[in-house]
Amino acid sequence: ECMLSTPLEATLHVELAECWMTSVSSSGGSSNKKDDSNSSNNSNLPLLLQARQHMAQALELDPTNTRAAWGLLQCSNLYLQQSSSAAQGAAADPFQDEVAVALMEHAGSILMKKYKGQPMEAAVKRLVQE
Repeated sequence: ECMLSTPLEATLHVELAECWMTSVSSSGGSSNKKDDSNSSNNSNLPLLLQARQHMAQALELDPTNTRAAWGLLQCSNLYLQQSSSAAQGAAADPFQDEVAVALMEHAGSILMKKYKGQPMEAAVKRLVQE
C-alpha cells in the first residue's frame, strides 16, 4: 500500500528491495522448497530481479542515496552468483547477467565518487572491484 500511495519515495523502494534480498539470504541463498540446489537458486532469481529493480529505481529517484547504491551493488552481485550456479542446471539469461554487470559498474562509480578523498576510499575501492 505504501508503494502505491507514494511511488516516488526512494526510501520505500530501498526498504522493499531489502525485504526481497532478506527473503533470499535468510534462507541461506536458497528457497524454502526441498528441490535440488539448482532449482532453488533458479527460484531466487526472480526475487533478486525484483530487489535489483527497486534498488535501481531508488537510485534513479535519488542519485545521492548511498544505501541504494550499496544495495544495488550487493543485489547485482548476489544475482550474478546465483545465476552462475543456476546456469549449470538450466539456461541462464545472458542479458540479465549483462544488466547486472552494468548496474554494478554504475553503483560502483556512484560509491567511488561519494567516498573520494574520505578515509574509507581504499576499502570501498576494494569492495567495488571485487
